[in-house]
Amino acid sequence: MIVLGIDPGTAALGYGIVESTAGRVREVDHGCLVTSPDRTLPERLLEIHAHSDAELVRMRRDTDAKALITKQMAAGKTALAKKQFADAATAFRAVLASDATNSEAKTLLAKAVAGAPKPNDEDYKLALSAGLGAYKKGNWLGAINSYTEALRLRPGDETATAGLNQARLGQKQADYTSWMAKAQTNVGTKKWADALAAYDEALKAKPGDKAATDGRKDALARSKETTPDPTMVAREAAYKKAITAGLVAFKAKRWAEAIAAYDEALKAKPGDVTATKSRAAAVKARMDETPKPQPDAAYQAAMARADVATRAKKWADAIKAYDEALKAKPGDATALQGKRTATAESTKPVPVPVDPKVKTTEETFKAALTAAQVASAKKQWAEAVKSYDAALKAKPGDPGATAGRAAALAAQRKETYAAWMQRGQAMMAAKKYAEAITAFDTALKVEPGDAAA
Repeated sequence: MIVLGIDPGTAALGYGIVESTAGRVREVDHGCLVTSPDRTLPERLLEIHAHSDAELVRMRRDTDAKALITKQMAAGKTALAKKQFADAATAFRAVLASDATNSEAKTLLAKAVAGAPKPNDEDYKLALSAGLGAYKKGNWLGAINSYTEALRLRPGDETATAGLNQARLGQKQADYTSWMAKAQTNVGTKKWADALAAYDEALKAKPGDKAATDGRKDALARSKETTPDPTMVAREAAYKKAITAGLVAFKAKRWAEAIAAYDEALKAKPGDVTATKSRAAAVKARMDETPKPQPDAAYQAAMARADVATRAKKWADAIKAYDEALKAKPGDATALQGKRTATAESTKPVPVPVDPKVKTTEETFKAALTAAQVASAKKQWAEAVKSYDAALKAKPGDPGATAGRAAALAAQRKETYAAWMQRGQAMMAAKKYAEAITAFDTALKVEPGDAAA
């Protein structure tokens, strides 16, 4: 028995799915749906309803799939016990089509194939020839039927299996081409509902296809052109009004008023690039107009002590004096440069005889660093991180290896994020919303707070 439990709420709704089998309970899935505070209550309820429906459909599909596999396994075992090897092989192949990792089905399929009588070679060759002939003519259904017959005569045959797979691909391509043509015809006649349905069928034949996905998005957008959302219209008007007010205030150097106006624009369009950049410019302009404090006596005295200590090459005293100057005048460029110079002088190494062990360590470091750079150039990020770790083990704290490792990790994270975002978008296009949510959740684990995800 599978149970879906819900902790209700309109802002955040938690859910958990458990399965009870033979007195044992295990977790199947859990999560939390958070709705946007910008949405109305009806919009939130609609989103919650859609998500709940998707979970129920997925639960039902998983339950049906498990029941079917159990039924197919039982049928296969019965046929195998009766030495009906062809029927047994068909049942076990059906199980493996749904669950490719089912080790029991693989073992029993091997037994069924081994026990099956050797087919008539002539019949097998005729079926294979018919399949090839139908394939060349584009008769995909005929090719599929012929290759299926060849596999019945010789279960597991590689040539027949390859031919069957190619015929199925040809059938999918033909279906895709046909549905795309229908979709484009319906777009031309502005039959948006029919166009969307045709694009959906095309995506079933070729999931994630860019042309079908883009065509569907365009058809959906154009279908809404005649019925604009009143809420979106109001937000757009509020945004334009706030942006205009912000620009007027900015030109008049009324920085506080400009910032407030851009804040209103961002309420209407959260994350808007124009409003964000304009607000930042207003904040900077206000800060630039703020009078800068003059250096005080404490700063001047500390800088004088630092100068004396620097001339005497007393680097520790110089660094201390520069720190005092920076307390009096944080961020002062002269004091910062002076401290950097004193610090560099104080840390200059004293030449010592080269220890053979140190030389070996240096060679290990260089070899690891070279390997890391080669791996990075090939975008093999995991290998690059591993090599940078080896370099840092030979020379802990090395700035170049540390920076390289950080860059490799960042690139690896970016690549992982992009992969999950691409999968999420493909699942959205295929209307597999539960899988899309999982993909976007994984992307957010890689890049927390990412607006696109």
